[in-house]
Amino acid sequence: MVREATQSQRKLDEFDASEDIFVPMAHDSNAADTIELYPKAIDNWKNAGWKEQLPWAFLNDFQVEES
Repeated sequence: MVREATQSQRKLDEFDASEDIFVPMAHDSNAADTIELYPKAIDNWKNAGWKEQLPWAFLNDFQVEES
């Protein structure tokens, strides 16, 4: 089962490498803070910069201590 999941992820990586394809992951807890959810359309994802923003959104989960 792990092997199949790894193969599926590698296939998704091929699509995700294209600048013209946006592959949001279903269980990404930060997606709701970055993209508009159903029933709103996500046709404007490229102009909104969601592909570039979403992979780094998890950084908001961390607190930085001030020195």
